[in-house]
Parts: sequence; structure tokens; C-alpha cells
Amino acid sequence: MGIFQLQVLIIDDHPLIVEAISIAIESLRPDAQVTSVPSVEALDRQGAAQPDLVLLDMSLPGLSGLDALASVIARWPEVIVVIFSATDDSASIRRALSAGARRSEEHTSELQSPCNLVCRL
Repeated sequence: MGIFQLQVLIIDDHPLIVEAISIAIESLRPDAQVTSVPSVEALDRQGAAQPDLVLLDMSLPGLSGLDALASVIARWPEVIVVIFSATDDSASIRRALSAGARRSEEHTSELQSPCNLVCRL
């Protein structure tokens, strides 16, 4: 029986955020395969395979917010999507959770919670 390798896709246009979250995931799950794209539109260009988990920034250039979430869910209906944003607009978070996101996390410039996020998944 093979070992399950967690496939994580980070969709965020900030390289430092992507790097911090990647390091946190890989430190907790060394077997995880973490990939990233800077936008939802980049998924089409790169032909990304279905991940187990998508970490989606809600403030992306181009397709953003609920439209980005809808695009990811339409592409991979069974994938777990965790949204994160620099704002804590509770109405937007409720709409995203209603639209299919499984969890919402606030990220700040200090990146206080990437390890907490990964530990809870």
C-alpha cells in the first residue's frame, strides 16, 4: 500500500506569501507536493493537475474573489478550497463559504498563521 502524498496548490500573486506557506506545509508534511500559480487564469496556461487542497487568495489580479472561487470549484468540484485574504470582511467570507470554500483564513504581512492553517487541515 502506497503512502498518500498531499498535493497542495497555492493560488497567490505574492511570492513571499507563497514561500512562507510552502515552507510551513513542507515542514509539517515533508511528503507534500506544493505548487503555486499567481492567478486562476494561470491554471489554464499551466494545465495544473487536480490537487487535494487549494489555498486561494481572494484578492488576485484578474479573476478574483468569488469569481476565482467559482472557477476553481467548477474545475475541481471535489477539491478542498481554503480562502485567505488580507481583509476580514465577514460578509465576503460568508459569501465565499456559501459558495463552496471550506475554510477562511486571514493573512497578514507578518504571516502569523500558516502553520496553524496547515495543522488544522
